[in-house]
Amino acid sequence: MYPYRRASTPPPNKQSYPGRPSNLPEGLGVYPGRLHTRENDWLRTPSPQKATKPRKRIRHSGRNRGGTSNLSALDARGSVEQCAARDRELAGFSNIDNGRLWDNDTVMHDLGEEEDGLMDMGELDRQAEKQPEVMESLEAYIEMVTSGCAKYIQISKTIYAVQGWNVREQEPTDDFYHLEARMVGDRLRLVCLCPEAKKDRVCVHQLYYLDFRDEMFRDKERLWFTEKKVTMFWRQRMGMDQGVWLTRFSVTSDTGDLNGRAMVVYEGPDAGGGHWKCSKDKVKCGHVRSARAVLRTVLGIGSDEDSSNEDEDIEGESYEGEDKMFATLVTISNISPVGDLTGGRDHETAISFLPIMPPKWAFLPTDSVLYVRADPTAEIPPTIGMHVGQARGSCLSHPEFDPNRETTTRPCKVYTYTSCVSRLIEVQRCPTCPPRRHCFIGPDPRALGIFNYNNSVLFSHELLDEYTNRSGTSETPFAAFAQCSSRVFEGRGSKFVGEDLLREAWFAYVSIQRLTKDMMCPRCGDHPENMIFDGVTLGFHKKHLTDSLKPPTFVETTAPLRRRKYPIKPQWLPCRTNEKPIRERLRVWIKAQRSGSQSKGKGGATPVGRDPMLGHDNIATTENATMLVNDLQREAPELAALVKRIFTDGSSDRSTLFGKLRKRYITLIEQLAAEESTVQMVNSPALECLKTFAASPTERNGSALVDVPALFTALEGELSIIGGYTPELLEVCKWMVRRAEEVLNGLKETDLTPIPTIQSTEQEEDWREVRIQMTP
Repeated sequence: MYPYRRASTPPPNKQSYPGRPSNLPEGLGVYPGRLHTRENDWLRTPSPQKATKPRKRIRHSGRNRGGTSNLSALDARGSVEQCAARDRELAGFSNIDNGRLWDNDTVMHDLGEEEDGLMDMGELDRQAEKQPEVMESLEAYIEMVTSGCAKYIQISKTIYAVQGWNVREQEPTDDFYHLEARMVGDRLRLVCLCPEAKKDRVCVHQLYYLDFRDEMFRDKERLWFTEKKVTMFWRQRMGMDQGVWLTRFSVTSDTGDLNGRAMVVYEGPDAGGGHWKCSKDKVKCGHVRSARAVLRTVLGIGSDEDSSNEDEDIEGESYEGEDKMFATLVTISNISPVGDLTGGRDHETAISFLPIMPPKWAFLPTDSVLYVRADPTAEIPPTIGMHVGQARGSCLSHPEFDPNRETTTRPCKVYTYTSCVSRLIEVQRCPTCPPRRHCFIGPDPRALGIFNYNNSVLFSHELLDEYTNRSGTSETPFAAFAQCSSRVFEGRGSKFVGEDLLREAWFAYVSIQRLTKDMMCPRCGDHPENMIFDGVTLGFHKKHLTDSLKPPTFVETTAPLRRRKYPIKPQWLPCRTNEKPIRERLRVWIKAQRSGSQSKGKGGATPVGRDPMLGHDNIATTENATMLVNDLQREAPELAALVKRIFTDGSSDRSTLFGKLRKRYITLIEQLAAEESTVQMVNSPALECLKTFAASPTERNGSALVDVPALFTALEGELSIIGGYTPELLEVCKWMVRRAEEVLNGLKETDLTPIPTIQSTEQEEDWREVRIQMTP
C-alpha cells in the first residue's frame, strides 16, 4: 500500500456554478454575500447647507488596518455565481436617503443654494482632512475591492449597487446601497445613498469612483442597456440548505429618481414561503410585489397570483404590463464587479510565491524537502520582516524587494488553525504601480509556516492544509469549512474570514504547492500496463449478467425506423439541371464590386473599372448587372428586386443609400448566394422570429433577429439611416421565410412512431417504514 495523495482536483464547489436552477437564464449574474440586518436606521435627506466640499486629489494615508470580514468575496476567477454559507435572519433592512453631487473639479449641492452650488478643490482637501477615519479607511477599502471582498456592481448605465463599508472596523457590511454617477453637461453628478455619505458627508464609494474613474469607469459610462422597472442583480444559495436562496433586487420608482429606488431582498425557497424586505416600506410594499412577480417569471414557476405561501397581505402599487414580466438581468457584459473594473489582480499568485511542500500526510518519499517545516505551535513574531529573495509584489510585474529603498510597517491579521492574531508586517511600495493602487511588496513568511495573501490577510499553512485534508477525505465545500471555523473562532473571541476569501486564498496557496509527479504510480511508472478509468460503469459483477443485459449497439425489433434522407437543394438559390448556378454568378459579380471599389485611379481619378451608367464599381470581366438581375428574377424575384434597387436603380436618393448601406447589403447578398444550407443561416428558432417580423415588421420584432446577423445588420442600418424598412428588404424577408420553411420541412422526418415509454406502477415506500433484514 503506497501513501495516498489527494488528486489535484478542485473541491466540490470549485466550479463556480453550484446548485444553479436549470431554468435560470444563463446571463444572470449572481453574487455571493450575506445579508446584514439593521433596524431603526432611517436617516433624513441632508440639507443643501451641509453639502460636501469640493475635492481635488486626496492624499491617502499609508496606514491600512487590513481588516477582514465574514462577507463572501467575488470569485476572482471570473465567476459571477458562488454558493454562500451563513445562517441568518431578516429582521430589517436599512433605508438611507442621502447623497452627494460631484464634479470632476467641483462638487454640486443637491439644491445649490450657494453660488452655482460649487466649491474649489482646496476646500475639499480641507474637508477630507477633517475625516481622517474615512481617508485612512479608503486604502483598506481599495484593498478589499481589489481582492473582491467588497462589491461594486453596475446595474444600469448610471446606477451602481455598492456594498456598505464599516469605516471604524475597515470591513464590508452586508447591506447594499445605490450610487449614481451621471454626467450633467460637462460635470459629473455623483450621489451615494450609504449612511457614511450622510454622516461624514464623504464616503469611500464616492472617493473610489473619483480616483479610478479614468481607468475603470469611463467605458462603463458609455454603455447603453435597456433598464426595466426591476433589476435582479444578486442571487446566492444560503448556507447548507440546498433550497433556500438569497435574491436582491433594485426597483425603480415611477419618477425614476435615485431617492425613489428601493433595495428589495428575498430569502427563502423559490417556491415561496420566504421573507421579503424592502428598504423603503416595511409593510404593504409595491416594490416587493413587483420584485416577487419578476422572480417568479424568471424562474418560470407561475404567476404572482399562484403563490399561496408568501405574504399575500403585501399591498401597494405594482408595475403592470411588460415591465412586470421582464427584469433587467445583470450579465457579465454589463456589470462592474471589482475584478472587472480594476482589471483584477493576478489571482493565480498572491504575495507568497516560494514553493510549499505538501502536508506531512500527503508527503511521498519521492518528494523533495525544500525547507524545514515550521512548528505550528510556535509564537508568531511581532513583526514579519522582509528579506532579499523572499519578498515581492502581487501585481503582474512582480517587483522584488529592494533593500536600498524605504520600507514601512503596517498592521495585518494572521489566521491560524484556531484563532486570529494581529501583527505588523514590513512592506515596500511597488515601484511600477501608481500610488493610488496601494500596491506593496511584501514578505513570503514560508519559514514561519505562514502564507501571505495580500499583506493584510495571512493564513497559516496548517489552516489551509486542514481544508485540503477535509475536502480530500469527505465532501467539504468552502461554505461548510468557513462556517465550522467561524464557530471555533467565535468561541475564542475573534472572527473568521468569509468562504469566498478563504476560497481565493486556498487556490492561491495550492497553486504554489509543490505536487510533482503525485499522480504517478511508483511501481508502474508513467505508463502502467493496465488502467481502470471507472470501475463502476465499465465493470459489472457477474450477478448483473442476465438475459436482459445487451450491448448499447443492439437494435430492438420495436425500435422506430428512421430512414436516411438527404436534401438535394438546400441552398437559398437552388440551381436548375444542366445550368450554371445563379448563386455562383452572383458571388462572382459581388466579389467584383468589392474589388472595383478598392481600385483607385491615379491622381484621384475615377476608380478603375467604374461603370458611370450604373453608378457603381465594376470590372470588365464581370457580366452585365441587368442581365444578372433578369436571370435572378426567375429564381427569387424578391432578391432580384433588392439587387436592382441597390445596384441599378437610378433614383436621386440611390447614391446616398448605396454609400451608407452598401457594405451591409453586400454581406447579406453574399450569404444568400453561399453554398451552405439555409439552416446554416436560419435555424428553427430563428425562423420563428423571422416569421414574426415578416408578419409585423416593427423595430421590436426586428431586434429578435440577432441570430441572423447579416439580415439584422441590414435591417438595423435601414432603420437608423433611412428611418424605416424598405419594401424590397421586407419582401426578401418573406421570401427567406418561405425558402427556410421549405428546406427545414424537407429535413424533418414525418409520421414517426412515438417511442414507447415505461410506466412505473411501483409506489415509493416511506423510508422510515423500510425494514432491513440482516443475514448471517
